[in-house]
Amino acid sequence: MTEQHTAKTSRKSDDLLEKLRQISDALWDAAQKREVGRLDELLTRRENTLQEVNCLKPLNEAQRRTLLAIQAADKYVMRQLENELNVLDRRLAGVNRRKGAAAGYRNGKTAKSYVSRTG
Repeated sequence: MTEQHTAKTSRKSDDLLEKLRQISDALWDAAQKREVGRLDELLTRRENTLQEVNCLKPLNEAQRRTLLAIQAADKYVMRQLENELNVLDRRLAGVNRRKGAAAGYRNGKTAKSYVSRTG
């Protein structure tokens, strides 16, 4: 009886890990294509699947290694995306500062000279 239960649990763990691997592959694909909506959905599915895996505590050594490898790959993707977002945020901040400076210059005391120089 316990062997059957252990076999079922192991099979379910393998199925969940395979599902997690597929989600991870889809995450990489969506990250490369910059599909933000799909990334959000995949991250939610990943969290739900990880919770299911954690509920099935008795993972064998191979399953644990697989889980750690998938988590490391996902963490790498998330770190890369976070870095890209930070770069874009800094660029947008710089653009907005320049726009604000130009608008202030145009609307300031030197507006006549600005118009005469730029048309």
